[in-house]
Amino acid sequence: MKNRAIVLIVVAFYSFLFIPTAPLWAQALKVPANTDLTAPIIQHEPPTRSFRSGDSVTIQATITDNAEVKEATLFYRTIGTEAYSSINMERLQQGTFSTSIPTQDIAEPGVEYYIQASDKAGNIALRGFSFSPLTVTVTPALPEKKGTEEAFTEKVFPAEEKQTALKTEATPDKPWYKKWWVWAIAGAVVVGAAAAGGGGGGGGGGSPTSAGGQTGSAAISGPTP
Repeated sequence: MKNRAIVLIVVAFYSFLFIPTAPLWAQALKVPANTDLTAPIIQHEPPTRSFRSGDSVTIQATITDNAEVKEATLFYRTIGTEAYSSINMERLQQGTFSTSIPTQDIAEPGVEYYIQASDKAGNIALRGFSFSPLTVTVTPALPEKKGTEEAFTEKVFPAEEKQTALKTEATPDKPWYKKWWVWAIAGAVVVGAAAAGGGGGGGGGGSPTSAGGQTGSAAISGPTP
């Protein structure tokens, strides 16, 4: 009975102190009518196809707010690493925000990311989380065609050049006695010898000839060049 009386006295005392100040507390806790308490809404679906190492990967999202979106940021990292890198998303038309992950960060086995958007009142929205990110699958890059073409050239064209060289070496030169200049010299020698012999016979008074001396002809035969 005594304890109940003490409790009632304490309650009455604090009620006497705080009830008159209740309107003041209510006014202090009252939220202004124009206060923005609504966070932006992010609409985004991760790419369904896989990319190759070094490809360009563009991330787009539609972000709306009851007032105005202040900014949007993409956080990303290669799978297997701990720290996230960040890049501001570019504001396009009709509430679309877009950015591209640098190609040097597109590596196997993939990329993890999430999107953060905020409005001017400081409300924040997330699509994905740092502890549960969205993912993009990355596969190995295709081999370079340049290396394949060089290997093909090294394997094929030297062999063709070798065959051409063998064909060239296998073609022999003409024998010396079939060359035109050898027979030209021989013919000149024979004609000269015939002319010298004819002149000596005219001086000895042998067979009759005209006063002008003895003429003659010589025929030369040989293998056709």
